[in-house]
Amino acid sequence: MHTTLNVPFVYAAKIIKPRCRKPVLVFIRDSVEIKIKSLTEAQAPIAFKIGNTQIRWDGQNLWDFDYEKTATDPERVVKLEEVIENTNNPSNYKWSSMGASAPFKNFWKSREFDSKYCQLDNENVVTKADIEYREWISDEREQVLDCAKKIASNLRTLNGYMYAITGEPRYSIDIFGLGNNHGGTGLFIQQHQPSNSDGSAIFNASQYSIAKKVAASIASSRGDTKSLPMKTNCGKIIEVLIPNAIKLPENKRIA
Repeated sequence: MHTTLNVPFVYAAKIIKPRCRKPVLVFIRDSVEIKIKSLTEAQAPIAFKIGNTQIRWDGQNLWDFDYEKTATDPERVVKLEEVIENTNNPSNYKWSSMGASAPFKNFWKSREFDSKYCQLDNENVVTKADIEYREWISDEREQVLDCAKKIASNLRTLNGYMYAITGEPRYSIDIFGLGNNHGGTGLFIQQHQPSNSDGSAIFNASQYSIAKKVAASIASSRGDTKSLPMKTNCGKIIEVLIPNAIKLPENKRIA
């Protein structure tokens, strides 16, 4: 099952106009049918719980609600009907860039396309039928379409709500400051590995006990008594419902 959306977009083309010698860029309004796949609870059962957060697994990818996050509004889950409405009527979405409830709003502007500064309603954006040219040199239409398809491939619907691919939950130990209570030692739940991490302080979802012991040992060795007794920064743990969904290797570190 899937939901089909008619996604409008803009792409640039390089052409030579009649009675001209030099190529120019023109900006073209177009649309394409994009399919967003649907899941059922049976196809994507809950694999992990972190408090009220439920992370589902379809046998290949992990999925969580695709939350709408803005600077002015509380975080919220998004319904499929919102995505349909904002795709059909992108001008109704109050923000100028993509969001969870408008994943295709000006999506081409987030890439290094020639058309990245154009919007659908710009005066210089026309349909291909409106363009007169004597030579069509090139265009970026296929690249823009690939971008739209990639967005859709990272989305699913389930029970009328939008889901997005998410990372595998894990425990991460981080240190701050100089130690001796002039900083801190933290045990965090994350869904990605920081780019500056070598993985030695990362523990998979089944390793809460050892992660807690290692974090406490690090805090003690730094004289960081304020971080003890050790617990996760959010006060929650990762509840594992489907062990096979754990793909991160075990950390063999010993406290």
